[in-house]
Amino acid sequence: MTVSSLLSEHPRSNLSTVLKDSGARRELDDLVRVCHSLALSALRGKIASGKLSADFFGLNDSDLAYDCIADLLQRDEGGKLLLLSTYFEAYSLEDASDELVLSYLRRLVFSRVNQSLFRFYHEIDPALAKILRNTKLAVQALGTFQEADRFGETYLEPGFCDPLYECRELDEEELRQFLADGYRAADRIPHLLSKLGRALRQQDQRCRAVRLMAFAFALRDLMSRSTGEAIVHPVAEETLLVEDARSIIREVCSEMKRKNRERYVGKKKVSGSEYDDYFVVIERKLTERFVGEDGDGISLFEELKKEISTLTKEGYRSRHKNILEYLSRLTYDKAVEKLRKG
Repeated sequence: MTVSSLLSEHPRSNLSTVLKDSGARRELDDLVRVCHSLALSALRGKIASGKLSADFFGLNDSDLAYDCIADLLQRDEGGKLLLLSTYFEAYSLEDASDELVLSYLRRLVFSRVNQSLFRFYHEIDPALAKILRNTKLAVQALGTFQEADRFGETYLEPGFCDPLYECRELDEEELRQFLADGYRAADRIPHLLSKLGRALRQQDQRCRAVRLMAFAFALRDLMSRSTGEAIVHPVAEETLLVEDARSIIREVCSEMKRKNRERYVGKKKVSGSEYDDYFVVIERKLTERFVGEDGDGISLFEELKKEISTLTKEGYRSRHKNILEYLSRLTYDKAVEKLRKG
């Protein structure tokens, strides 16, 4: 049975029904089946290409696929599928073809598989999780690399050059050799990323982008070999510690809140308490974006509703949406600037 047939003959109408009617049991069962099939396809692709060990998590691939899509089925107090509803708010299902809806869903499921694997690695392998976390922080702070999503896989691309995706990727052993050249146990992730960036820019026959997970595995192995034991302290001692990032985010939010208060509260565009709630939400989103696992998945509306319990979607759109999104973007840009300065 094909993936498209799993969602019956009308994926667009079935998905619309599920998003509007929390009690649509048959349509929801179809949606779960297609999401599971997509997740399974993503996982088996990673396993076949050597990007994922089939037995690393102690689960068969089918069970792992269900775990990866579990958060897609989380509901709010009203029974609405929270993440799915938030994701599909950006698209007009009425005007989309069945094929396009399936493409949107595939993109979402592949992204959740990737994020779930990060979370599982964190639970099972804390040392690897620290490397992943500090690599993400270093990428944000240095600006010499940027994260890119490619077929549900997170890549690190050197800035200001063609990533040459049409060329063959470096495998983990080749990547480890790049990192091992002149490596010292005292080297930190920002230094290693800078060195790797220089090496990748010189490539013209190989892909210049590297998978984030491949980089993390190669670095963990290199650190482990150099110390002869499981690594913990070299990563924990990174200059870009989580608490440093949290402190910078708090500082930026406080600064932006103070600078813009007169413009919005002083001119009575919003109340003082609403304005304060905005920055509670903004700080939460930025902290998850820079320190956590999936800030991009946070809905500003749902987060603001946690602070304003009576908030409706209509009220959010008419009163809060434009201001909150603008302040969020403004604060994000300032946070990136501060993180890069350290």
